[in-house]
Amino acid sequence: MFGTMTTQQIANDAHAVVMKHYLQKGTGLLYMYTEPYSAGGIKLPTKKQIRQCIPNSNGFSTPLENGCLTTAQYLDSMVHRYLVTRLPVHAAEARRLYRGLMILAASSKFPGFVPRGVLPDGKTHYPDSSIDQQSFWLMGLVSFYRHLATVAERREIRRVICGFVGACENAGWKCLREDGLVGYWCDLNGQAKVPRSDLILLMFCKVAYFVSEDEHWQRQYRTFAGSFFAQGGTSARHLLEETWISSQTSWLVDTLYALEEDKRYGAFYAKLSLAFAKKAASRMPAYSRYEPTRGFSDFSFMSDTCRNVLYGLISLATCTDADFVKANLALADRVIRHYDFHADGKLVDHMDPIVRFYWRLAARGLLPWDPQHEKPGNPALRAISRNNAYERHGEAHWYDAATASFIGADCPGEKNSRYYYVPGNPDIVPERITNV
Repeated sequence: MFGTMTTQQIANDAHAVVMKHYLQKGTGLLYMYTEPYSAGGIKLPTKKQIRQCIPNSNGFSTPLENGCLTTAQYLDSMVHRYLVTRLPVHAAEARRLYRGLMILAASSKFPGFVPRGVLPDGKTHYPDSSIDQQSFWLMGLVSFYRHLATVAERREIRRVICGFVGACENAGWKCLREDGLVGYWCDLNGQAKVPRSDLILLMFCKVAYFVSEDEHWQRQYRTFAGSFFAQGGTSARHLLEETWISSQTSWLVDTLYALEEDKRYGAFYAKLSLAFAKKAASRMPAYSRYEPTRGFSDFSFMSDTCRNVLYGLISLATCTDADFVKANLALADRVIRHYDFHADGKLVDHMDPIVRFYWRLAARGLLPWDPQHEKPGNPALRAISRNNAYERHGEAHWYDAATASFIGADCPGEKNSRYYYVPGNPDIVPERITNV
């Protein structure tokens, strides 16, 4: 389908489709659909329809349906792209998505409620959400926090994450709708919880502790983890039954593994990560059932656990076992090359797994990155390709946009937009000199 194009080029092609057709320019959020299940543009509900919960309280079948979830996981993709390229323009694209997630957090005054999406006014939203939306929102924010956020942004993220998790705790570990009812699959510690609720609850507490260093959240995490691991993580077995759900939970495990200090727990998360990847690899050959122009989200295949074969790429990309990933790169390549997202790009889900798979693995050194395959004419790319010490060893440099070159570690001293600070430390974001 894509001839001699590399995985990097295909991922960049998919990214271009996402930015052209799915970006809500007023907010930086992503839409879930073009017009649902048909060719065409974005058809948004009106403010009146949203107030009346038409077609439903979640906004299912509208472009706002999975805006929070989609934007959060795509932010993680863009963060990892920046970790590979170190380009200010890529940091800026990630930051645009981050601002969208913060707009969602500010759009409701109800404590602990994060909507699925908003209209371009940045405010109007449906009153219901789901645990998938809100857990992805948290993980997207913590990915940005770890790798790109400035000091001020970290303070902002700390405030909203602790406020959200605190509201969830105050509600008895339930995520509430804007009207105070319990949200979709949002009972995390009661009779109505779903299998992945245990991992979501662990992630909530772990992330809150990570950003705040508040021992309260560490104690809560240890309490819930003790119970979860005492049962051998039995609820996790049910997460292996369906590719789409497994891929979502793979990110939960990936986040917990990255933040875990206890080697025993870390080893369990790694084992679970590999189990998800193995299940994904066993299901991904189903790609051959689909016509390249029909799409991979044919819901009729849910009965045999293959909903959206492309999502198996995410389970592979987040797998902690590098050898297993390498052994399945050829399978992943066949899946990616089979599907013509230009002909059937109705769901952003058709492009996001491809983008995420590539940048996640490129950041781990498991797929090659060629700077010449990035946006043509970008002077920073030419400068980076000439400066292997910067590219490989992460030395800090000032970048002169006028001459397209790195000029050393010393501040040039002129406060204008010509110069950018490009740090080697991925925990610090590139800043214009006026902001340093």
